[in-house]
This record gives sequence, structure tokens and C-alpha cells, in this order.
Amino acid sequence: MNFRVVLVAFIIITFSFGFGILSYLESPGISLKQAYEEGNVEVVQNTTAGNVPHSVMMKNIGDKPVIVEKGDMITSNESQDLVIAENKKIAPNSSATVKAYCAEPNQMAIIRANLKPSGKTNDQIQQIIENSDPYNAQNAMRSQIQIWIIVSGGDVNPYAGEAIALTQKQNISFYDLRQNISTAKVEVMTKFNLTTEQLKSLQNRTIAVEQSPTWIDRFITWIRESLGI
Repeated sequence: MNFRVVLVAFIIITFSFGFGILSYLESPGISLKQAYEEGNVEVVQNTTAGNVPHSVMMKNIGDKPVIVEKGDMITSNESQDLVIAENKKIAPNSSATVKAYCAEPNQMAIIRANLKPSGKTNDQIQQIIENSDPYNAQNAMRSQIQIWIIVSGGDVNPYAGEAIALTQKQNISFYDLRQNISTAKVEVMTKFNLTTEQLKSLQNRTIAVEQSPTWIDRFITWIRESLGI
């Protein structure tokens, strides 16, 4: 075998791997969850109960950009859980308002409550959010109620929590809300080809299990820690 060919191949592979590592290290930012775990981001409920969608204030107090993604879950022991409805990049030492949908129809939002990033939502809610427009009132309302259908297993109580607050805030009658809930249930079952029992099985399955880090993820983490990045 030609030694020069082997040497050139080795150099190319080494360069490609090294370039990949450097590209990863120079990524445009860190995830919301990672930033929170490192104490570099504050997440606060910014709107009262009944808003669709809700707004969340995020303050990046770190020195790296924070990447907020659709489907990120943010939870609270005192207020309601939310799911992020838009992608956003928050620069270091700056704040941004981020749109989010309610993930707990029976719980009212409490303004200025602290929120905690806690993983990603499930596939069905992720798809609804990908096709939603949080800046269009009608579209946002439709997406919100579809999300409620999934987290409640199709049994949304219009007389409790965020649902009743919505009727007051948006000036919607209970009759109209019940009609919207019925329509959303049919849309969700049709969209995901679900039976009534299958829809019930989705109840409270808002957060998906996150994948364990691969060996390359652990290797990258080790390099970052070694270099103090």
C-alpha cells in the first residue's frame, strides 16, 4: 500500500474531525435548559391568565447566546406549565419576550411567577406548534385549544383554570368555547389518526423523554470543560 496515500487519507480524516469539533465548539449558543442549569438565564411569566398565547420574559445574564426553540417546556409549581411557540436567540446580557402556549388548562397563569426549563414537549404538540402562528389571534387560539385537547386526553373542562380565564379575557361565551373544544378534538383525532382511547392515553404526556448523551456529546463536553469554554 502506498504510504503517501495512507498519510494523505489520515490527514484528511484528522482535519475533518478537528474541523467538526471546532464547528461544534463555536456553535451559535447554548440551549435554554443548559443556560438555566448553569444559572445564566431567568424565565418569568409575563402575562395574566387568559392570554393566548402567553408571553414569557427571558433574561440572559451569561456571556453566551441562549437558543430558545419551539417545543421547549417551561414549568412552574405555582403558575401553569407552558410550551414555547417560537424560535428565538437571546444575546448575552439582554432580555427578550417569547411567545408560549398554555399546557395546563386547569391551572391559571400567575404573572411574575418564576419558570423552569424542563425538556421538550411530545411529538403531537410539537407538530401543532410547528404549524401554528402565535402572532395570528385566530390561529393561536386554534393551536392553544388543540394543545389542551392533547394534554387533557380530549376532556377539557371549560369551567376551570386557564380555560375559564380565557372566556373572560377574550370575551368568549362558554357555548363558543365548548364548540371550539369539540371542533379541536375532531381536528386532533383526524390529524394524528387517533381513536378516543388513543387520545385519552396521551393525557398529561406533555414532556417527551430526552435522549441520553452519546459518546461524542460526552467527548465534546470534556473538551469544553478542559478548555474552560
